[in-house]
Amino acid sequence: RIGHLPRGLGVLGALIDDPEPVRREHLADDPRSAGFPAHHPPMDSFLGVPIRVRDEVYGNLYLTDRADGPFSPEDEELLTSLAAAAGVAIDNARLFGESERRQGWALAQAEIASALLDEDGDDPLGLIASSVIRLTDASVVAVVARTPSGAFATEDAWGEDAADYVGRVFSAEETPAAGVIAS
Repeated sequence: RIGHLPRGLGVLGALIDDPEPVRREHLADDPRSAGFPAHHPPMDSFLGVPIRVRDEVYGNLYLTDRADGPFSPEDEELLTSLAAAAGVAIDNARLFGESERRQGWALAQAEIASALLDEDGDDPLGLIASSVIRLTDASVVAVVARTPSGAFATEDAWGEDAADYVGRVFSAEETPAAGVIAS
């Protein structure tokens, strides 16, 4: 069983500090070669390149111990191209996710506006709560109001075990809401 997780030391740390490709025929010959955990498999040849997403380093790709000799400049070029493609794919996935979230919030706003304008429509507060649960992956959404004594009381709740929250009273000092309301 291998010891600790990588800590960004040695050659791996060099890739983090100076995100440029590193190609070594014998990793042990590099003065930065250090930090391997106990029981780590031995490594001889090494090729590492950064993965960039919009000019920011996102991670790194590492290859070790090429079967038929040291890594070549062509291997480095190929791995650099693969890292660039990975960076584009990561960026596209992030952009797609953000687009999906925006679309979800826009649809929720339209549904809520429609419910507010329709006297016989859905319960707007319940619609807001269900939208927040769906769009934020929250497990519970609660309506909390300040009591005359300055505490907070849960007036209504939606989601997992929502009934367990209704009627709970919290002192103002023990809730994150206290700082929000005070400001």
